[in-house]
Amino acid sequence: MIAYQTNSNGVFVGTVNSDESPLEPGVFLLPAGAVTVEPPAFEEDQFAVWDGEGWMVETFSEPEPEPMVPIDLTRAEVEEIRRHRYQETTDPLFFEFQRGDATEQAWLDAVQAVKDANPYPEAL
Repeated sequence: MIAYQTNSNGVFVGTVNSDESPLEPGVFLLPAGAVTVEPPAFEEDQFAVWDGEGWMVETFSEPEPEPMVPIDLTRAEVEEIRRHRYQETTDPLFFEFQRGDATEQAWLDAVQAVKDANPYPEAL
């Protein structure tokens, strides 16, 4: 028997098979959080939620961006952040440039973007 699995918040996460009880023929054992009522159809920007009595369809909302809070970083901390950003973004682009798969300007622009996003304290 097909059952409809929810997470701990009641949000539909998929279908599961429920097994028949070995002690009670005709009785099916449901996994925790599963229900036998099929959820309604919903769009890609929506999700179904079981409220204990029935399904509700809700729409995903964009989270509010967290406000940018200025923080005081030392020059060494900024250098460490830049080092990680270079390793993540500009180093691979540099190797692509060396192989001829990217332009030197693309690499230089990426380096400048890291510098712009992580200015040294005295440049603030």
